[in-house]
Amino acid sequence: MKTPPMLSALLLLVLLPAGCAPFQIDTPDEMVALQEPRRSAYAYRATSVDGVVLGVRTVRAGDNQATPLADLAFWSDAIATMLRDERGYALLDTADIRSADGTPGRALHFGREHDGRQFRYDLHLYVGRRYIHILEVGGLDETLDARREAVDEALSGYRIRR
Repeated sequence: MKTPPMLSALLLLVLLPAGCAPFQIDTPDEMVALQEPRRSAYAYRATSVDGVVLGVRTVRAGDNQATPLADLAFWSDAIATMLRDERGYALLDTADIRSADGTPGRALHFGREHDGRQFRYDLHLYVGRRYIHILEVGGLDETLDARREAVDEALSGYRIRR
């Protein structure tokens, strides 16, 4: 049976967003991907049983004053300043990185104490042609250390779709 053209067009519109994320990431074996609500700030999130969370946010650059077209250095400084001044995180380390597709980026590693426990919050930041990609990993120091290999594998496999 042949599918009517209008039905084909509607199916395409419904199915298209699911396969058109501006990135590709593999969920670590030790984690499970979460179903994000439609209006979530996250395009992707996964969690481990012990509370390590991996998330990806993509923000369209240049759409408004909150996300101007700017380079990697600008966004690295802006995010580090906001996390330090507004959220109380200490910047522990930075490093230049590349995504699996070769896009240059910056890793920012933060720490914070809360209720006598040490938390880590690591970001991988990439500025593509259309999107700012923010990969976040957070959790207690000891649980994040235990999951480090699996998380690093997912982060190093991150690809920006062009």
